[in-house]
Amino acid sequence: MTDENLQFFLRTQQLIIESLTRIAIALELMIPPKSAPNYQFALDKFATFDWASIGAVVVDRDIDGASAILWRNNIYVRRSPSNKFESAIWFSRCTGRDEKGANIYERLITFKAISDAEPLPQQVASRFGSR
Repeated sequence: MTDENLQFFLRTQQLIIESLTRIAIALELMIPPKSAPNYQFALDKFATFDWASIGAVVVDRDIDGASAILWRNNIYVRRSPSNKFESAIWFSRCTGRDEKGANIYERLITFKAISDAEPLPQQVASRFGSR
């Protein structure tokens, strides 16, 4: 391979790399941002929860503990029901409005009482020999 051929080959490779880089950037911009996962943990874990374990940082606290969390450049605020439903704490944020103008929320994490699992039906349990 002559020096001229080598230079042509290297320049072609450089152009391919630049083109692929632009394509990768364009594809990444097409992917919608990942919505919050709504992790589920037992209610008694709230007070000592390791926020770094989910990639979050506590940005505000009050007497009840963490009140605002930063996750992937979004702030999630602590909420809790004040009605007949079971005790729970969750962190959510408004992501927009629906066609009726009501707020749409996504949850980052929920702390609630974990209920016991129900027994498996006989036909399911017999498939793996537990009964």
